Amino acid sequence: MKKVFLVYGTIVAAAVIFNIVFLSPFFLLRQSRRLTGLKGGFKKKKGQSRNERASVMRDLTLRLCNIDGGGSSGAYSHEEYSSLYPPLNYSQCSDNAPLNVIPFFGGMTNAMKMVMLGALMSFEEDRCFYVDDEHAHLNRGLGANTTFVQKYLERPIGLSRHDPYVEKAFAENRVEVRQWYEYWESKHWRRSFNELYHIPNVFQNESLAGHELKRRMLQRMWKPRDEYQAAACDSLKQKHGLINSLKSFRPDEYIAFSIRRGDKTIEDITFTDLAEYIATAEEEAIPYTYFGVDRTPKIFVATDDCSVMPELRRLRPEWKFFSECSDDDNEGRGFVLRDVPDWTEVEHEQHFRKFFTELHGLALSRFYIGVRYTNVTWWVYFMRPQIDGSVIIVDRPDKFRSSQSYLNYL
Repeated sequence: MKKVFLVYGTIVAAAVIFNIVFLSPFFLLRQSRRLTGLKGGFKKKKGQSRNERASVMRDLTLRLCNIDGGGSSGAYSHEEYSSLYPPLNYSQCSDNAPLNVIPFFGGMTNAMKMVMLGALMSFEEDRCFYVDDEHAHLNRGLGANTTFVQKYLERPIGLSRHDPYVEKAFAENRVEVRQWYEYWESKHWRRSFNELYHIPNVFQNESLAGHELKRRMLQRMWKPRDEYQAAACDSLKQKHGLINSLKSFRPDEYIAFSIRRGDKTIEDITFTDLAEYIATAEEEAIPYTYFGVDRTPKIFVATDDCSVMPELRRLRPEWKFFSECSDDDNEGRGFVLRDVPDWTEVEHEQHFRKFFTELHGLALSRFYIGVRYTNVTWWVYFMRPQIDGSVIIVDRPDKFRSSQSYLNYL
């Protein structure tokens, strides 16, 4: 009888060990796949620490939205902000060097991209520069004697046209207009991601890799006026509920789509199908995103063509979509630069309030999913901290094995 019990006990013990060692991992994997199928928050991307990611996103949210800071008011004062991100000294240049004139042209992210690269070129050349935005596309529709930079940005960029240094340079014909292709087609002036650059007029004794240089430059050069920044953050926090307390142990996250249409048809662009955005989110973003306790995907959509919203909701009715599009704004024209002169000042303001909110929403997302045929991707990539894999390019060329390998050449 003892032998029977001994044999039986051995069989039961063997079965338990077999289940623990061999079957449990498959069960857990199956459960994990079931839970993460269209939900979020269970997987971690290789090489990433959730705490590190949360820390840099807290810093970004504090910089862009000025909430949950360390001070008694929970926000940066202007003095604290200026200490962390000091304004650039545009008068630091050789006395008799040529003055660089940098044209401000195209849409906002195109214009700002070229101005930033031109500014870096000027600082490295030890030259002062003046941004020629007198006839900028985006000035049309504004009041007389008002430029885009003056109306919407907190800090001036470059020297004023009426600065004595600029007036003297023009009087002495000591002026050089720098064309966009000079700093776009040159690997050096475009600031390659893996090259180190030393520009003492801006960063003193630091040598920075190209992409970090552009991030740091953007932080100090570009800041929307307080009223537009506050409106953008209030919309993301109050209207959409996408920004929650940064003091929480694990803040909820969301994914952002950047969908550009409009006048890109002039450039013979074939628009990326919305189904590709959905598939990319399901494969590369949702399993790595913590949406909160119900784990329902939350998608912020930044688009110039509000007709995409009903289609996205039809494709995934169970997801939560957020956008700055109004319910009755479903026209499919999108942003067309040549329409700007016909805008009223009110329409101009409405457009850029929406656009600033979208830029903030794209920058603060866990994942940005967009396309390469818009300058919004370039600009937002450098607004965001460097987190490998967090920016996904749906239409990247086949020769690039990953979105990051493509982004390295921006």
